[in-house]
Formats: sequence, C-alpha cells, structure tokens
Amino acid sequence: MTAAAKVHPKEHKLSAWQAAGCSFLRFDLVPDKGVELSKVFHDEIVILAFRGTAWSAGQNNQTYEERADCLILRDAGQVYSARMEHIDPQGAVCREIHIRPERLRELYELADDVLPAFDFKRPVIENRPLTELLFRTHALYEADGCELERSSHLLWLVGAIARATSGQALRLSAKSCSRRSRMVIDYIRNHFDQKIALPELAELVQINPYVLLRQFRAEIGVTPHDYLQAYRLYRARQYMQDGVRLAEVAILCGYADQSHFNRQFKQRFGITPGQFSPRLSGVRCARSVVSMQ
Repeated sequence: MTAAAKVHPKEHKLSAWQAAGCSFLRFDLVPDKGVELSKVFHDEIVILAFRGTAWSAGQNNQTYEERADCLILRDAGQVYSARMEHIDPQGAVCREIHIRPERLRELYELADDVLPAFDFKRPVIENRPLTELLFRTHALYEADGCELERSSHLLWLVGAIARATSGQALRLSAKSCSRRSRMVIDYIRNHFDQKIALPELAELVQINPYVLLRQFRAEIGVTPHDYLQAYRLYRARQYMQDGVRLAEVAILCGYADQSHFNRQFKQRFGITPGQFSPRLSGVRCARSVVSMQ
C-alpha cells in the first residue's frame, strides 16, 4: 500500500459551543479506542446522556453503572472517575450540557419558586423519556433552529430533571391563565414572521416560563412553539394561494431559509411546498372564473 493510500485510524471527536448561558459538548466515540477518566473535576453542573455505549463511574465512594437509557447528573465541584465498559461496533455519541451554578440560580429566580431544587444524591436517573428529551434539546441547540423551540425544550428539560430528582411537582400560579394564553396567541399571530423566544412571551404576560409552558399547553393543547409553527404554515398556505413565490413565502413566514420551510411543510402535510403549489393553480383559475360571472 502506498503512502497516499494509507488508511489512518479514526479518532474520537469533540464538538463544543455556547448558547443560552450554557456550554454544549458532543463526543463522537469510535470503537476499538477505550476511554478512561480519572479524578475529573469541573466547576459546572453537568447533564449528560449517551447512545451506543455503557460506562462504570465512581464518585463519593460509590460506583454507578451508566447505561444508554440513563440520564447522568453531576454537581459542580464533583470529583469523579469513569471508564468505558462497552461500545457498539458502529460507535457511540455522548451529549452534555454544562450549566454554571449561577446560571441555574438565575433559572430558579426566573421560576419564582415554582421549580423544585435539583437533588444530586442520585446521579444516575433511569428514565428513557428524560434521556430522549436531553438528546432532543441538545440537538436543537446544535442546529440553527427556532429560538422559541430551543428555549422551551431547555426549560422543559431543567423542570423535568428537577421533578425527577426531587420527587416534587411544579406549583402552578393561582392566577387566571385564560387571558395570558389569549395574549400569547395574539402576540404570536402578530409577530409570526420574527424570531420569538420563550422569555419574551413570559415577560409579555408577566409569568415565569415554566408556568407559561404548562398553562398554555393545558389550555390550548399544544406548546407556544407548536402554535407558532402551525400558524406559520397556515399563513404560508395563504401566501401560496395568492401566488407568492415559495422563496418569498419562507421569508414572509419567518423561516431561516427555504430548506427549513420545506422540511416543516412536508412534515406537517406529507408533501413539499413545490408539490402543493401546482394543486393551487386550478383553485386560482376557478376563483377567476367565478369573479368574472
């Protein structure tokens, strides 16, 4: 084999970025390369989960088995060790969110005592839906998606971890929420072409984001992000019926680009905007004939 044709062994890959006052890390692990961490220390609260691998970890003189269906929670200042025990032949991925204690305190202050405190006594939480929520939240912050969707998922994740570790439920505000839901809906309808963040909606109705998410979904049946996406696609169909070009429709409805609009449209209706538009030509012709009669 020549030097040019030599195949180099694959290596583990680390990606890291900052968003929402947190650090996000993604580790892509390759098989046949073991990993062992000895007495690691960090100043941040770490929330992590993985797929395709299993680990043995030790902290506070206790040993824990960390599997793919578990969410791992490490307190700030925690010294721990971990060793990879298994990895699938196709490799594995680990996703981590690092939150500074002061950032978590900001979230608690924002929650107005609605959010129970994290309990770090149980660092391994066997909860597959919680693990899937972490992966979904992490993936949203890895992509350049809707800010309302990303911030909603992050708050849902923090709230779900608080409930899972403390065993306590979130306390809802005793105030009437019908008027607030109506205000949120009106705001979304008037600003659907712009980026909308959950804290923005919470400030609008003077309520913390955790309560807003729960009350809105309890009353309307969907989250504010779901409502925003549904309304954007509704307006997109209206624009398309009026003959607006698809590239302009995407911009008018607040989508980052044409491909994002196409994905959302097909996911909701089963066909692409390009397949949908020709079907409208007959409708527009029929309207013209009726208007001439």
